[in-house]
Amino acid sequence: MAIIRPESMDFSKQTFSAIIYGSPGVGKTTLALSAPNPVLIDFDNGVSRVAAAHRVPTIVCNTYEEVLADIDSPEMKEFETIVIDTGGSFITYLKDWALRTKKDAKTQKGTPNTLKIFGYAKTEFAAFTEKITKVMHKNVIYVFHSEEKADKDGNPVQRLMCEGAARNTVWNGCDFGGYLQMINNERKLCF
Repeated sequence: MAIIRPESMDFSKQTFSAIIYGSPGVGKTTLALSAPNPVLIDFDNGVSRVAAAHRVPTIVCNTYEEVLADIDSPEMKEFETIVIDTGGSFITYLKDWALRTKKDAKTQKGTPNTLKIFGYAKTEFAAFTEKITKVMHKNVIYVFHSEEKADKDGNPVQRLMCEGAARNTVWNGCDFGGYLQMINNERKLCF
């Protein structure tokens, strides 16, 4: 084992995964698109709300399989960061993918097995994040809307707008996350 001295450490190839969440219109996507050399995967057709000066190359897909094909395409080599807008819509795509491709995602009566579907969506979300950061060596930023909920004491708190237990799972694979809000007419990202 060798000891690495601080002056010899190189973090230039290190990637990150992040969540930015907040109210609609506060500038979450615009902030995410300021990351190094981004491409946007627009799951909810929101790129039109981004000011033209801040728009970047964008992928619009109809299925999760199309997303996978696009991120594996040679064109992706030029980008350093993949921005997912929004994470809640991405979970919806993953649930649809699970329902269509996983045999046990439906009960014997043919109705959706929601526990299995959410299980597959959560697992695939983590695998997708891992693929981008560890295999593709790119950054990933998930943009989520927020919703106000009461905590156990009845105090209002902002939470990710995401269905079910997936809300807690999406944090697991991310290095950091921040709530974007307006304070005194200035955008503030609070980690």
